[in-house]
Amino acid sequence: MAGVYPIYSEMRNVIPEQGGRFINDLDMKDRRRVALIGDKLKELLFGETNAIGRIVYVGQDPFTVIGVMQKKTQNSSYNRRDADRVFIPASTFSSAFGVIKVNNIIYQVKNPTDADQVNTQVREVLGKRHKFDPTDKDAVWIWDTNEMDKFMFYFFLAFNIFMGLIGSFTLAVGGIGVANIMYIVVQERVKEIGVKRAVGAKRSNILIQFFMETFFIVLFGSSIGFLIAYGITKAMAFIPIKDFVGTPEISIEVSIATVAVLAVIGFAAGVMPAKRAANLNVVECLRT
Repeated sequence: MAGVYPIYSEMRNVIPEQGGRFINDLDMKDRRRVALIGDKLKELLFGETNAIGRIVYVGQDPFTVIGVMQKKTQNSSYNRRDADRVFIPASTFSSAFGVIKVNNIIYQVKNPTDADQVNTQVREVLGKRHKFDPTDKDAVWIWDTNEMDKFMFYFFLAFNIFMGLIGSFTLAVGGIGVANIMYIVVQERVKEIGVKRAVGAKRSNILIQFFMETFFIVLFGSSIGFLIAYGITKAMAFIPIKDFVGTPEISIEVSIATVAVLAVIGFAAGVMPAKRAANLNVVECLRT
């Protein structure tokens, strides 16, 4: 059994199955006798039946099951795998079992590359409070799991840069392709342009027409691309990797940047063909 705080769920990836929940602030405040149990423990106690709302006993103390942990892959633990554990509010743990001292503190560094600096600061804070030399690493043992996080951070940084370069080249080639298509379109519609100019269409009308056609091609192609990206992201959620690298999501920042790049490419791809169409000689167009 472990007495934990609500943030433990996010930090240790203890996620309740649908229909249940993890410990919350009200549970902490009211010292409620509620528990989230591991998936293997649930199978041992209740089999295939629903465990939510059932009572489990720790000695003579009853606890109401409010959640069952989703099955997860775990390569490290605190004495026992989470699948076999019971999680109750830390306040309840203290009042029910008389344990008033914290025996384990977990903290998560926002940026894995800052782990060494943060560890040093943690030792300084604890050393000042408990009167020991912060440089004495034997005074407080810290299990640093950030080495893998650092590797994943730099791996995905390099991966994103690589994919960014590939994406940039792909968009550039696509822009050239769109420009070539529009040049061909202008060439094939010379007579149409001449007729429109002859009956009163201005150069700006022709310019806007071909600009709009260019942006339509870019918009249509990019929409298909976004739908494919969305589908791949949703499909990746079914691959069992979220315990190690998280669940893939479409980044709003990347999406905005992509739209901006596509707008620039659409403008660059359409400006020359549209100008050429607008500047065609009316007589030559009709003669063609």
